Amino acid sequence: MQNSGDAKWHAWFFRTHSLEELKEWTARMRFFRFYRAIGGHANDGDTLRCALRVETEPELIALTSSLGISLRELPASEPQPVLGQQYAVAEMRKFRRRMESFPRFEQLGRIALASVECFAHVWDSRLEFQIFGAAKDPYEIEEKDVANAIRIEQVLLPFSAKVIPPPLDDERCFLG
Repeated sequence: MQNSGDAKWHAWFFRTHSLEELKEWTARMRFFRFYRAIGGHANDGDTLRCALRVETEPELIALTSSLGISLRELPASEPQPVLGQQYAVAEMRKFRRRMESFPRFEQLGRIALASVECFAHVWDSRLEFQIFGAAKDPYEIEEKDVANAIRIEQVLLPFSAKVIPPPLDDERCFLG
């Protein structure tokens, strides 16, 4: 957290969860960290995030296989959107996105890990997991989401050497 001395930033960051609550959550979680949403027109929500280092395709295959995550290969001929060209929403949804770091595979998305629904994404030699609010509001993290993160962490324990701390080095990532 970089702007912790700025009162306006502090009020924004701790609008829904106090410093004490975030510290308590962080102390209970080994790998996941609270990540504050930009909000407003960005239409994003607060998340809990964890990232694992994957530098090679064999590492990606071994890690995802060990976690029970299926990778889908995309043929070289798979149509992809053309940068700068406009598409209707329905057209854009037809494209299956490639992983930029490992273009042989389709980008991940919603998955279940330890029976917890989360979002998985591979980018810049990292496999990132995000937990969104599950109970009342998908934009807000709650105690149940922290418990779900801890459940996922149990599955990730054998891969603790691959954990990237912090998952994102950004002022919106609460480190404790």
